[in-house]
Amino acid sequence: MTHSPTPIYPTDAHRAVTEIATAHFAAQDAVDTILLVNSLARGQGTPRSDVDMAVLVKEGVDAAEIQAMETAWAQVRMSHPTVVAFEQSSRFAHIHLDVISGHIEYETWDDGGGPDYLEVGVGNQLVYALPLTGHGAHYRQLQAQWLPYYAEDLRRSRLAMVRDACL
Repeated sequence: MTHSPTPIYPTDAHRAVTEIATAHFAAQDAVDTILLVNSLARGQGTPRSDVDMAVLVKEGVDAAEIQAMETAWAQVRMSHPTVVAFEQSSRFAHIHLDVISGHIEYETWDDGGGPDYLEVGVGNQLVYALPLTGHGAHYRQLQAQWLPYYAEDLRRSRLAMVRDACL
């Protein structure tokens, strides 16, 4: 599946809140890349879609700084009139924004409990994401590490876990 190199917003309100969030985070030195993810990134958004974003921080940014960034965004989200109006426009209108380090983990399914979210994380953050601020160095490094998806040995072990869980 391919997606447009520029976002296709279903409404002007979707565009406006995305631009507000992008401007807020783009001004911060700790930010590597701002990503639009999920349905809007894939060009499949509808007027009832929420806005999903991920803010990838540069390597070495610690958890306290990430928490401070999330707290500052929460204040903007609750006080900016355009954002508040968007989120009050329908029960589905939300801005889901995660500040992420890019550390993608996988788990061994020793209990046969089913898949973890490795493929979802890689897909959402690196394959189908739409960088809104260009491709930062950390983002490019993550793509080089995880794409075309992962090494053959990890692919085999992941397929074996899925097969065992299904059996």
